[in-house]
This record gives sequence, C-alpha cells and structure tokens, in this order.
Amino acid sequence: MKNMIKKIGIIFGSLLVIGCATTKSAETSSSSSSPKKIEKKGAQVIDWQGSEFGKDIPEWVEYVSENDYARLSQLPEMEDKIPFAVTGTGQDRDLLKIWVNTNDAQAELSKLIKTNVTTSAHAALSGNKDAPGVKKLAESITTIFSNTQFSGFSKARDFWTKVQIPEGGTEYRYYVLYSIEKENLSYQIDVALGKIAAENAEEQELLDKVKEQAKITAMTALGTTQPVK
Repeated sequence: MKNMIKKIGIIFGSLLVIGCATTKSAETSSSSSSPKKIEKKGAQVIDWQGSEFGKDIPEWVEYVSENDYARLSQLPEMEDKIPFAVTGTGQDRDLLKIWVNTNDAQAELSKLIKTNVTTSAHAALSGNKDAPGVKKLAESITTIFSNTQFSGFSKARDFWTKVQIPEGGTEYRYYVLYSIEKENLSYQIDVALGKIAAENAEEQELLDKVKEQAKITAMTALGTTQPVK
C-alpha cells in the first residue's frame, strides 16, 4: 500500500543473523518522503483501542513492541502454533487496519519465511561445501523456495494506539498478531524439500540435515522485528 511505513515481526532461529529480509515502505502522509525507521522511544500514548471504556493496553502489545516472542508464544491461543507480529504506523488508522488485515501482510510473512529458511538451509550445507552434490542441492533449494508460497496464517489479535511523537504531531500504530500451526508449517517445508531428489546416500544425508535445520529456523521462538526499507 502506498504512503505507509510498515514493519514485520517474525520468528526465526539463531541463524537469522546471517541475513534478514526487508520489504518496501513509504510514509502515510499527503506528501512523499524517504523511508524512516519507526521509533518508539520517547513517544507518549494519548489514545488507544477501548480507552473510552476504561480498558488498559494489553500486555501482548507490549510484547510485540519489545520483540518478546517467547511471551507471545505462551499466549493461550498460541499452543502448538507460531506467532507472527505485523505492525504499521501512519496518519490514517483505517488505512493501517486495511493493510494489516489483508493478504499483503500475509504475503510479507511468507516471503520472510522463504528467505530465512533458504538462508538456514545454505548454512547447513556450508560445512560440506566441498562434498559432491552440495552446489546442486543449494541451487535446488533456492529455486524451490523462491516458488513456494506459505499459507495457513490466521489472525489472533489486533490493537491500535495513537501516540504523540517527540518530533511533534501524532501518529497511529496498529498491531496484529498472526499465527500458523507448527504442524502445518512443518508439512509445507517437507512438501517443498520433497521436490528435491537425492541421487545417493550422501546427498540424502545432506538433504535430511537441511530439512532439520530449516524447521528449527522456522519454529525457534527467537523473534526479530525488522523496520522495512
């Protein structure tokens, strides 16, 4: 969506530091400007969803803001599921709500999973880079996942706040918590890697290693929220 800054929070394993995916962004305003990082420090919340009824900001919103995916994973509805946080910032609350509740947000989640799973798979092969068949496996993995679309995300919760920012003025922040069944994601990874045929026992051993690492990467509760660029 034009004229919006957005960012994706997603769960991956320790190999995520090798390479984090980002997406395009723009500001929600009447005039265009270069992308900026969403800064929460120093911002003061002046309104929020349910404030007129005396309700507080729920703790899960704070977990998303702090990238605390360990606690998000402990929410009751996240049993046997993996949480994914999507957040947006802009001047128009309705536009933010439309973006985070459409397939655009889920497509970004799928893209991030593909990028990070591919990275972890290549890392798993790196220790055997001189072994026969490794280059072919790496190329096959890249091709397979570039053509794979992960699905099965469901929205668990959403929330908005309005904040006074240090630079002056106000902005809305919209938070949405998605999830996917662990078994579902595991199955989709199996299906994708099942399209690669090992030609010998050594290649099969490497492929099994890749599959194991790919699942660890996709399901380890270690969160990172990347500002979009």
